[in-house]
Amino acid sequence: MKHTFNTVMYAAVLALVLISTLPTQAQTVASYTIKGLVVDSANAQPEPYATIRLYQAGKHKHLIATGVADEQGVFSLTCTQAGRYTLEAAALSKGFCSRDFILAEEKQVDLGRLALFISESDLKTAVVTAKAPLVKATGDRINYAVKDDPESKTQSLLDMLRKVPLVTVDGQDKITVNGSGSFKVYVNGQPNKLMSSNPGEIFKSYPASAVKSVEVITNPGAKYDAEGVSGILNIIMQTQDNTNGYTFTPGIRASQRGINESLFAMVKQGKLTLSGNLNLFQSKSIPTDLLIERNTFSTPGNLLFRNEGTSKQRSHGNMGSLEASYEFDAHNLLSVSSNWWGFRQNQDVTGETRLLKDGVTYLGGNHRSGTLKNGMDNIEIGVDYQHTFKHPQQKLTLSYHYSNEKTTADNFYWFRQVVNQAGLLDQLTKGTMKSPEHTGQIDFTTPLSASQTLSTGVKYIARRNVSDFDELTRPSETSTPLTPDPSRSSHYRHNNNIGAAYGEWAYQRDALALRIGLRFETSHIEVKYPDGSKPSFSKTLNDLVPSVSASWNLSPTQIIKANYNLRINRPSIDALSPYVARNFPGMLSYGNPNLTSTRWHNFELGYNRFGRVLTLMASLNYTTTTNEMSNYSFFDGRLLNSTYGNRTHVKTGTFNLNVMWNATKTTRLNVNAALNYDDYKSYASGEHNHGYSGSVFANLTQDLWWKLQLGVTGGYFRGRYTLQGSQPSFHFNSLSLTRSFLKDDRLTVTLVGANLFFPQLKMTNETIGKDFTNIQRFTMHENMVFAVGVTWRIGHLKAAVKKADHTISNQDVINQKNNQGTQAVGM
Repeated sequence: MKHTFNTVMYAAVLALVLISTLPTQAQTVASYTIKGLVVDSANAQPEPYATIRLYQAGKHKHLIATGVADEQGVFSLTCTQAGRYTLEAAALSKGFCSRDFILAEEKQVDLGRLALFISESDLKTAVVTAKAPLVKATGDRINYAVKDDPESKTQSLLDMLRKVPLVTVDGQDKITVNGSGSFKVYVNGQPNKLMSSNPGEIFKSYPASAVKSVEVITNPGAKYDAEGVSGILNIIMQTQDNTNGYTFTPGIRASQRGINESLFAMVKQGKLTLSGNLNLFQSKSIPTDLLIERNTFSTPGNLLFRNEGTSKQRSHGNMGSLEASYEFDAHNLLSVSSNWWGFRQNQDVTGETRLLKDGVTYLGGNHRSGTLKNGMDNIEIGVDYQHTFKHPQQKLTLSYHYSNEKTTADNFYWFRQVVNQAGLLDQLTKGTMKSPEHTGQIDFTTPLSASQTLSTGVKYIARRNVSDFDELTRPSETSTPLTPDPSRSSHYRHNNNIGAAYGEWAYQRDALALRIGLRFETSHIEVKYPDGSKPSFSKTLNDLVPSVSASWNLSPTQIIKANYNLRINRPSIDALSPYVARNFPGMLSYGNPNLTSTRWHNFELGYNRFGRVLTLMASLNYTTTTNEMSNYSFFDGRLLNSTYGNRTHVKTGTFNLNVMWNATKTTRLNVNAALNYDDYKSYASGEHNHGYSGSVFANLTQDLWWKLQLGVTGGYFRGRYTLQGSQPSFHFNSLSLTRSFLKDDRLTVTLVGANLFFPQLKMTNETIGKDFTNIQRFTMHENMVFAVGVTWRIGHLKAAVKKADHTISNQDVINQKNNQGTQAVGM
């Protein structure tokens, strides 16, 4: 027995010794290591689980080794002999890449980035057996593939946004994301201030054919700025995939409301890639009628202020972008981008005002006319330098960003037929607001292990806001010259210096993915009044912003997720400016320099199921804050005042559902629906409002004979509640017919008819206070729209502008213009 035991122990020890020598022997034999990173050429993002093959170069390729990239697109193969080799990387639907190299003295070879692309021959021989899903989702974002939507070739980006889950576009082109107007717009992963400032107007004039996809990032991590309650709307521009060459895609869209001309161009030569987009637009609005009825109850005998007005407006402008990248080598990438937007709008308004006691007795009134000239100019320039270390996942990014937004106003109102309104003044307003901004940022990402990644970074923003408004007045119904009125003018300076630092840990293994981040932001504010009308002051705000997200893959096609993050909002210059606008009789509008940041707590539970036939995404969201910064109105006994304040406790719950059904190979149905419950309470004023709202949208795409594609769209939006009322409800519908011509479908023509069954658009907006009600009723005549769009693709190029994996992302300012309701157009 003892002999047997000794024999077994001897054999076990010998086996352990032999096993322990195996790694050393393997390292001796496998003397060469080849590694690299596989990326998608369309967006420069890592391509997970790509297939890797290593061949010995020669007349007949001999397969040496195979492998698979990890979830971050990183791969590593071993080889035992020196010589010439070819490495090939491929991924389903993403394309192919080949790289020749020599193994000699260096034992470790880093091939850097291998960008996958789809060749023309691959496209010609591909056989489509089912429609690709338009909607995809991951733990923190939803992606809508605009380029795969047949209606995108000639329609606007605003039309496409109506189809994107969690995005709503109302009848006045106001956009909300996940039920909130507080969001930021990015382009290709970079913040775009000009689009964030007025997204409805810009997207209405922006051709969807220039866009590849739209991402809704619902749970931004710690590396993103803490601003933006509902997240980020990331517009990924259209790119094409090949080697060197060029491509130009001019387009035109015309309707009875205006015309939009566009041009997308890209040139690729060697390591240099250039791309640009230019849009010219002009439009005229159909006459819009507005009826305002304002009842006040704080005076003896209720007073009814009634106004009926009409508005006509014309606008024109241009927007564009230029991007360039140069890859010095596999480890160093420089990218430069610029964006600009110029917009001019002329508006003529007329209206009649009547003041009635108890709704019957006429007390006075006037006729009012106005000419409004408004403009906006915006320019942005960004530079990013990215260095990739020997480990492909270890990166350092240096970024600089400059932007300057300027808005101008030249508005003149005059009165006639004035009855019992002594002291009424004609007024000319000349105003300018500017927001120059400089930003510097450093980001560093490094793997801690095969399943863990750490990201850190610091950021500094220097923002200088300027608001100058001067008013000139004269007594109404006179021809005396206009004279400056210092009491109605305002000069205001608001400087904001912001510093931030963040750390974020990510873990992914098997079915589990975790991300935990913490961000610290400090903001020093200085407010000055150059005219000495008010004392200057300063203050510092500090915010600690956590974020946590987790997801679990129930199966390869099912995922559940849970997210929490804290978001903050800072006021913009138009919400802070104390300038008092008297655009309408009996009403004052002004900002509040004492506004502070709003802190929003966001919770989300979600479930996603993907399939070739049926895709389903559902989420339950809860958002709350105790100091919402919002617009509110009050009656001071004589005038209705509209301003901003941190005065509202908000609790909102939302259930979102998206269903994508590929009924047949030629039929696709997309349905977006949302159910909301909002609860608003102000302890300062004692106001309380709450209730349910919702929306539903459906789009049917049908392939017909002769390469025709039919699109049918319809939707209804029930306005959400606010503290003092509710947003207007609306509905819409459209039909489109698209056909492509010429080789490779280079010429595309689309016919569109919108709102065919609703010749007029009517909306009502209510504001209710303790001692007043204010109801606005809009009527847009000739609501039906007929349009034709044409695009023509010229040349050959399949190269995407490479971008740094990190870049500057300023999202710390609320866009108050996008949050406000529509104002009156004439009195």
